[in-house]
Amino acid sequence: MAVTIPYEYLVADSYYRVTLTTAEICDVFVVEGLTPDYTAKVQALAAINAVIPFASIHPANARMIADDFQVKPFINSPTKCKVYVYYHPIDWSSAYQPRITFTGTSREVLTNFSFDGSLITVNYLEGASSDPGAHVDGSSDGIATVLGQVARNKKYGILEIERVEYTSPRPKLVYLDRMNSDIFWGQPAYTWLVNNIVISKLAYTSGFNVRYLLEYDPQTHIKTAVYRDEITGTIPRDVNTNPNPLIQSGNGWRNAQVNGYVPFFGLSLPDDFI
Repeated sequence: MAVTIPYEYLVADSYYRVTLTTAEICDVFVVEGLTPDYTAKVQALAAINAVIPFASIHPANARMIADDFQVKPFINSPTKCKVYVYYHPIDWSSAYQPRITFTGTSREVLTNFSFDGSLITVNYLEGASSDPGAHVDGSSDGIATVLGQVARNKKYGILEIERVEYTSPRPKLVYLDRMNSDIFWGQPAYTWLVNNIVISKLAYTSGFNVRYLLEYDPQTHIKTAVYRDEITGTIPRDVNTNPNPLIQSGNGWRNAQVNGYVPFFGLSLPDDFI
C-alpha cells in the first residue's frame, strides 16, 4: 500500500492561538499506508516533510513557519498516523535593518609622523667635524637631518555595519583591503579602509547576513616613503618634511597607496546613522 495523505488537513484538533507575545497555528494531517512496524512514525513524518519542509511558510500566514512536528499513531490502525504541524512567527523586525556601530579609540604605534602629518626629523650639528666643509648630507651649515621614529597613541575609528542582503555578497570581497577613493561618511578619500567582511547564510529564509568592518584614519591610509642617504641614513636638507598625503610625490619623497583604492558607492552602505 502506498503512503498517502488523504486530507488537506483535519479540522478536528487543529487550531490558531494568539497571545500578547506570540501566535501558534496547528494543522493536523493523517498519513495512511504505512508499514506497520516501529518505523511507522518516521515514515509518516517523512511523508509530511516531503510536502511541508521544516521552516516552510504557512499558506494562510506568510509570517509564520513550520518549526515543530509531532507524530501520533492511531491506536486501532498501525498503518495510519496523525501528524501535528505547528507554525510560529519569527520576529525579523530588526534583522532587516542595518546595525551601525562606530567606535573611536586609540592604539600605540611606531610612527615617523607628527600629529599634523609632518615628518619627525632630528637635526644634528657636526660641530666635532675636522673638516667643516664635509657634511654627511651635503649641506653647507654642518647640520645632518635624520628621520625620527617614536611610539605614540594614534587615534582611529572602527565602523561596523551589519545588515541582511538578498543577492550574493561575494562580489563585495574585492573591496577587502581597499581605501575609499570617494567621499564616504563625510570624510575625504583614502581615510577609510575595508578590514573585514563576514558573510553568513540565513537559516530560515533567503538572504545573507553581512558584516562590514571599516577602519578610519584621519591622516589617511597612505604611506609615505622618504629618501635617505644609503651610507649615512640622513635626509637631504631640501626634502619637504611635510608632504601632502593627497599629492603622489615630490622631491625626495613619495606617497604609496599600498592598499589600493576603489569608490565605496559600490558597497551601497548607509552613509550615516539611520
